[in-house]
Amino acid sequence: MRLPPVVGLIMSALLSCTAQNAAYSGSDGTGMPGVTSASTTSSDTSISTATTGPTSPQTTDDSHGPTSPEDETTASGLIDAGEETRCWLTPILIEDLLPAGSTLSNVPVRVTTSRLGPTFNAENLRFYQDGVLLPHELEEPGRIAWVRLREITGGADLELEAITGPDCRDVPDALQASEVWSAGYIAVFHFDDGAGVPLVFTDSVDGIALVADNNTDVAESSAFLGSYAQKSGNGALIASDGELDISGPQPLSILGWVRLEEEQAGVLPWDEDLEQARHRELLGKLPGYRLSAVRGQVSLLSELQPRPFFNLSQAIPGPLQDNIFGTAPIQQDEWTMLAGTYTGTDASLYVNGELASTLATEFIPGSDTDAELRVGRWLHGGVDEIRISNVARSAEWLRVQHASMTDMLLFYDRPEEL
Repeated sequence: MRLPPVVGLIMSALLSCTAQNAAYSGSDGTGMPGVTSASTTSSDTSISTATTGPTSPQTTDDSHGPTSPEDETTASGLIDAGEETRCWLTPILIEDLLPAGSTLSNVPVRVTTSRLGPTFNAENLRFYQDGVLLPHELEEPGRIAWVRLREITGGADLELEAITGPDCRDVPDALQASEVWSAGYIAVFHFDDGAGVPLVFTDSVDGIALVADNNTDVAESSAFLGSYAQKSGNGALIASDGELDISGPQPLSILGWVRLEEEQAGVLPWDEDLEQARHRELLGKLPGYRLSAVRGQVSLLSELQPRPFFNLSQAIPGPLQDNIFGTAPIQQDEWTMLAGTYTGTDASLYVNGELASTLATEFIPGSDTDAELRVGRWLHGGVDEIRISNVARSAEWLRVQHASMTDMLLFYDRPEEL
């Protein structure tokens, strides 16, 4: 049974045909290649009610039916289909999380590439919406694609197509991966494919390098978000670049995922009004802004319990800063998405895509183009998907991002061979 259009966005993953029957035409990158296969009709499917809280990610079933005996998994983890080339059609629904009639434009979403069909070829992967080629970026080792949708409209029934296969024919060149992040992003760190010792991670927008300092041990690991940085030590991952300076009254948004571990930094000095406090920083650039997974006094008599906060600072001393706090502490050993937004007059803190607190503020992020961006200072555990924007993201945007990254936005039907 198919749900009505208000349910959301339909994606169709369309893969290349055999070399003997060239099923696709068109190579200018502006139109959807035509399909000459005898049958291209997808089966209908349904989706469950959206879950917006910090639930566990949707279990991914990568089993899509039998493949030919000649199929073999290569050293890269991809499937080699031999001489035969296949086409696949995969219907995908997107949960409608927007009010009817509201629209988000240029939205990056996560697609799990293994759900597109039994065969996958990264070089030939393409995505379309309304017949227009979309930019995408593959996160190593290629099981996640970040795709920039042209538009999501509440209550609308939209369609995407994706083309892939062992040997796509007559397919236009892909767009630049960095174009996925063209809608206001300053830096995006996936923490994939770290290079060097210590590890160096580069962002997907301008290739800004993030390097562990001498007080930090960092390794690359993998979880439901893909690759992430596993950090210990009381130092931080550091980046220094003028492009990262978002200062003055202009809007900003910062976002990141964190998984705290039991072993943490000890008691640290803090503002003048607190003698001792714990401080586990997810992301910070001071003067400017700071997003912390934990800030709170250690004393049992303290009224300020450890909890997340978003900070704007004109300068380092406490009186020139303004803080906004969450209502509950971050749970250990659980992945949590934190986000802070600033409109120029108002600041907001979001936890797992839901608004935790907001306030009007007269504080303006201070400017220091030489100041370092630091990730994970005094924090032990996992860090992933650090994103910095010169746009104040809406509550709807952050809700869609959380659902996308927890694999609760896309609902995949069984791929059909064409």
